[in-house]
Order: sequence, then C-alpha cells, then structure tokens
Amino acid sequence: MKSYLNLKAMIRKAILIIAIQLSVLSTLYAQSLSEQIGGIKTHFQLYSLTTNLDASEQMLVLRAETKHYSDETYAAGWGFGYRSYHLEFITQKELNDQRLPYSIGKARYTRLKLTFYNANKDILASFMIPFERVDRQSNPSAKGGPFFYSIDLINIPLVLLGQTAAIDMVEMVANRK
Repeated sequence: MKSYLNLKAMIRKAILIIAIQLSVLSTLYAQSLSEQIGGIKTHFQLYSLTTNLDASEQMLVLRAETKHYSDETYAAGWGFGYRSYHLEFITQKELNDQRLPYSIGKARYTRLKLTFYNANKDILASFMIPFERVDRQSNPSAKGGPFFYSIDLINIPLVLLGQTAAIDMVEMVANRK
C-alpha cells in the first residue's frame, strides 16, 4: 500500500513537472525574435523633417560593434570592439536629407542629425553622428521600401531615451559645390 502511494505521488510530481516545462516552452515560442535576443520594444514617434516615418516595428537592442583603421603610409593598422545600444526600426520611407556647405574641417562627411523631443514637443537634445553609424538595408528592386535601419546610439545617454516621445532624423549631406 505504501509503495502504491509513493508511486501515485511520483506520478503527480512527474505530471506537474511536465506541465511546468510545457508552459515555459510555450512562453518561449510565443516571444518574438527581438524579445528572445533581449530587444526592448519602443514606441517613439519617428520623423524625418516633417515626414512621419510610420515605423511598423522598432526596438532597442544591445549589439557588438567592431571598427578597424589602417594607415598605409606607416604600414600600421588597429582595431577595437565595443557594445552599444542600437535603435532599429522598419519603415516604408527613406530619411529626408539636407545639404550642408562643404568646407575643409567641417561637414566633409555625411552625418545623421538626431533631435529628441519630449511629450510636450520640447527639444531635449540634438546630436550629429557620423552616418557610418547607421546601417540601412533595403531591397533595391522593390520601390518604396521597406527600409531597415539600425542606428548606433553610442555616446547618447540612455536616460534621455526614457524622456523621449519623438525623434527627428535628418541625413546631413555635404554639398561639394
């Protein structure tokens, strides 16, 4: 009789363990890919000048970055790596651009101007970052997008993002005239 009760208790425990494992597995499969890799969904209003980018999906994700440089004059090179948060989003629209006067030492390279706004539409901060920190992918044979953007937010305070309701992004292009 005692062995029968022990067997019954073991079966109950086994059923309970199986039920817990199934519920955990179903929760994992219910997560999106971005959630599984630690992405944080965001709900910023994304603009480019006056154009609402209508991002269909957006998130912050921690990524590893590598950079390398070389100097052929001295036959030297170096590289480094770091981790930083990236704002990633999908839109059907390209970023608008503005032309900057080309002058030596200023505006020689394309940059991305990021302006952060709070819920009252007050400017919180504005940054100019090198456009090399922006990864933009699209299907060149498909007109009108979609466009996939990943913007490296290194040196941008994350507490700023907590206060941000909208972000304006403008591609600043050096005018070489």
